[in-house]
Amino acid sequence: MPPLRHHRIATARPQPHDLAPAPGQRAYFLFLRWTLVFRSNLRCFFLAIRLRRFLMTEPMKPPSLDVLADGHACSARPTPGGLHAST
Repeated sequence: MPPLRHHRIATARPQPHDLAPAPGQRAYFLFLRWTLVFRSNLRCFFLAIRLRRFLMTEPMKPPSLDVLADGHACSARPTPGGLHAST
C-alpha cells in the first residue's frame, strides 16, 4: 500500500503583492487624507479664534448682586430713587 500523502486544496488566497494598491490609488488616498487633516486643522484654528473672541468680549463673572436684610437680591449699582425706590 502506498503511503498517504496530504494534498492541499488550491484556494484563491490573496497574496501580499495582490493587496497593495495601485500607485494611482495610493496617491488619491494620500490626497484625501491630506485634505481631511488640513480641513480639520483649519476648523480647529477658526474655532479657537472664535472662542478667544468670545472670551475677550464676554464678562467672566455675572454682575454682582447684594442681598438685602429681608433676603431680596438687589443690584450693586445704585438706583436713581434710592435703594427702595419701588416700595
